[in-house]
Amino acid sequence: PMAIPAAAEGAPFPGGAGVTLDALAWPLYRNSVSNDTYTRYLKQWECFVSYLGQASLHVSGVTSGLVAGFLGSLFARGLSGGVIAGYGSALGFFLGTLEGKEGVMRHPVVQRVIAGAKRLRPVADFRAPLGRDELVLLCHGVRGSDFAFDKDLFVAMFSLAFFGLLRLSELTGKHALRLGDVHLREKEIRVQFRSFKHKKPGLPQAVSVSGHGSVCCPVEALRQYLVARRDVQQSVLFCFASGIPVSSKYFVSLLKRFVRLALPGERGQHITSHSFRIGGATDAMLRGASVLQVKQLGRWASFAFMSYIRPYLLAPAGGD
Repeated sequence: PMAIPAAAEGAPFPGGAGVTLDALAWPLYRNSVSNDTYTRYLKQWECFVSYLGQASLHVSGVTSGLVAGFLGSLFARGLSGGVIAGYGSALGFFLGTLEGKEGVMRHPVVQRVIAGAKRLRPVADFRAPLGRDELVLLCHGVRGSDFAFDKDLFVAMFSLAFFGLLRLSELTGKHALRLGDVHLREKEIRVQFRSFKHKKPGLPQAVSVSGHGSVCCPVEALRQYLVARRDVQQSVLFCFASGIPVSSKYFVSLLKRFVRLALPGERGQHITSHSFRIGGATDAMLRGASVLQVKQLGRWASFAFMSYIRPYLLAPAGGD
């Protein structure tokens, strides 16, 4: 077989001898997963190679027993079952290109080790749903800050994330909404999602976000923000007065700042950027939306989102 070429980012393929893919097939195999997933897989694979190196072993000698031992060492380090399963996926990705190693990850012993890790140490989701009252407190905090243009920007981001059930990647990331994706009407916002996590090929998916009389009304918040940014030349919806789009890192850091001010104590420690999405879904169902309506609004591929509907984790109501 031909040698594997360098990966797109310039790093050589980490598989070593015995690779069965040729120079034409490797780029296709590499791009069967996203850049983010490949980067994570590569780091996890390098951890496995280091584990082998400590025993003076090479990947060409990998067995199901060695893989099971590696996964066991991860469990001993305190990693959760879900994270260990992620390592398994990474190993499967690279071992799948090595002659005679394609079935190592499918071995019953390896599969049961992963299942045991998940059973003994399941992944706990500590992200709390944001309540509507808490959203009001966050918006009040932004309005009372020393920001200028950014007040309208972040109130709009917070309110649309909550009532539109937006993911962080739809606010600021690779699926970030564009200015032309939102259509403001008198009492609602029509949002067109051209891309989002798990989106199937085809036409954009549109949802309607209704307004209401609250201080955190998404329609009014977006209207004020669009007026404030009317002279900004930037196609990305959420950006600073300079035209620079808001980054995920900045949004998360700013959210933490206002959470500390508005929601002090242990409660605030469990509020993350995802709390808008799961809080908005919980709020919608508490106010009478059907399961199907929430599924469509949140653009979920299945009904697994029901695990997010956790009204018992909401803070006690205090008034709108």
